[in-house]
Amino acid sequence: MQGAYLHRADLRGCDLSGAKLKDADLSEALWDDLTRFPEGFAIADVGAYAIAPGADLAGADLRRVRFSGVDLSQANLEEADLSWADLSRANLRSANLKGANLKGANLMGANLIGASLSEAELELADLRGAIAPDGSPYSGEKS
Repeated sequence: MQGAYLHRADLRGCDLSGAKLKDADLSEALWDDLTRFPEGFAIADVGAYAIAPGADLAGADLRRVRFSGVDLSQANLEEADLSWADLSRANLRSANLKGANLKGANLMGANLIGASLSEAELELADLRGAIAPDGSPYSGEKS
């Protein structure tokens, strides 16, 4: 995989421990705690996004990404572009979504308790079954 173009690739759960990643473009690639990298590989230096509770994804381009059932509790998603992303059943408890673009996002069944949604774009977002920041259920209609 030396020199591979993996920009915006979804590497969550991948075992890359035996791969040679020299000069590979991993910018904006997604990884999680199940992703395995070669020993000594500095994932923090390549511009990839950790998908985990408390992750700092401020300003990240996450358009159309599938985050169904993902735990992003306490994550910083301020000003992130999550337009048309699948966040169904995602745990966004206490996440910072201030100014985030959630246009057309699927938030069905998402946990938004304690989340900051001020200035967030929610046009066409599907919030059916989601739990609002105050703990109340959202109505059954799209925004």
